Amino acid sequence: MGRSGALLAAAGLAQVLLGLALAQPAAAAGPRGLPTSRLELGVSSDATQVGWMRSSGVPWKYRYQYLSGGANTSGGWLHWQAASAPPGQFAADYLAASGGAGYVPFLPYYVLLQSTPSSGGDEGARDYSNLNNATTMSAYYAAFKVLMQRAGAYGKPVVVQVEPDFWGFMQAKARSLGVAGADGIPAAVASSGAPDVAAYPNTVAGFGRALLHLRDAYAPNVTMAVHASQWASGVDISTNVSAGVSAVAEADRTAAFLATTGTWDLVTTDVDDHDADWWVATGKASAQYTHWWDAANARFPNFHRWESWIGEVRARLGLPAMAWQVPVGNSTIADTCDQASGNGHYKDNVAEYFLAHPAELVQAGLIAVLFGAGNACQTTPYNDGGFLARLAAAYYSGRPAALPAAASPTPSPSPSATPAPTATPTEVPATPSPSALAVRAAGARTPARQALVAAVGGTAAGLLLVAGLGLWLWRRRRTAVRRPPAAPPPGSGG
Repeated sequence: MGRSGALLAAAGLAQVLLGLALAQPAAAAGPRGLPTSRLELGVSSDATQVGWMRSSGVPWKYRYQYLSGGANTSGGWLHWQAASAPPGQFAADYLAASGGAGYVPFLPYYVLLQSTPSSGGDEGARDYSNLNNATTMSAYYAAFKVLMQRAGAYGKPVVVQVEPDFWGFMQAKARSLGVAGADGIPAAVASSGAPDVAAYPNTVAGFGRALLHLRDAYAPNVTMAVHASQWASGVDISTNVSAGVSAVAEADRTAAFLATTGTWDLVTTDVDDHDADWWVATGKASAQYTHWWDAANARFPNFHRWESWIGEVRARLGLPAMAWQVPVGNSTIADTCDQASGNGHYKDNVAEYFLAHPAELVQAGLIAVLFGAGNACQTTPYNDGGFLARLAAAYYSGRPAALPAAASPTPSPSPSATPAPTATPTEVPATPSPSALAVRAAGARTPARQALVAAVGGTAAGLLLVAGLGLWLWRRRRTAVRRPPAAPPPGSGG
């Protein structure tokens, strides 16, 4: 090989070793212990589906389950266990099963709407009516306290997503009342009579801060997420076909409102509560309104505009973001729905695009993507023929997108008035039945592996230094030995 070949080989080996070391993102702790070393994936998973997750061949990080049914009803989540078990045991069992299997539980807390009396003509009106009913809200705070106590006893990281879409309806309410933020919207907090929240004002801002206080008091391990709805500013960036819509401007309006609702740990958003082709098949799409996003990012709506929107929301709030309830439909599946059973699936392209462009999601500030259906007759990870699991396995077996270091928050702008929204509200799945849950040991990066990565990195750096110095000395010597002779004196040629 020769000295030069040996040195070049050493330099090449050092570069490979260094590349391997750098390809292993260091373990990082996100809000309340969430993993943030790479973009992670999760799926909707009720009490019977953890076995599928374990056997899928995918190292999923999150599983999510709605808690719903109302705070003061017999069908609420507090009663989803055997009658002999204490209230809220369903949630405790779900947390334990998730942690035992190595997953972080993510709980959308969708309880206000289905509490009684829930009067009003639409979801926003029903939410607002319940929010200002002192008796209803007393039960609501008591139920949320039970969840926090269950989560606190569990002790491991948990995400609780507080009332998805509610905040979008309240942003619209602020516009209708002519107020700038959540502190101008009435709500029953101290007036509910619940002792734990007696110190908080009777406003939507007080509502958010009261729930955060309950977390602080009973479950400091819980990450509290506020939800940013894509239509909350009055312009739905997920369906609007106009090229004149500014994703940044709409995001700034929503971020400015959410900043008045409390000091949260995480911001979440969804993509759609139906597969894109469901809207076409049911006659709800048109040339002016579509749920199909252009994968070429030339027409609107498209992925780049959505990424700009959520990236701006999370930057203004200074929070990491998650996309949740992401449609599972794919481009090959048949459009079908059995109305009697609610089983069905429709085409969509979001899952395919997201898992083909993970670096774009990381650039937008996402730390996780959670896939699942938002309504009946939609594609799920369990009826798509394994398509999502294959995409997810390919993502994890490649080079998962590493997350950047946390950045400083961008100050939120002042709220500004916009037209009233046309909402696409989230709907809750059917109440599940409790069942026994399987568990397994949690997987984690071991200290030994971290030490190995550090050792490989150190070895690679040393080899690069030695190889570089050797090449420099060798080339210097070769130059000295082969230096050309001095030019002959003038006239000596003949």
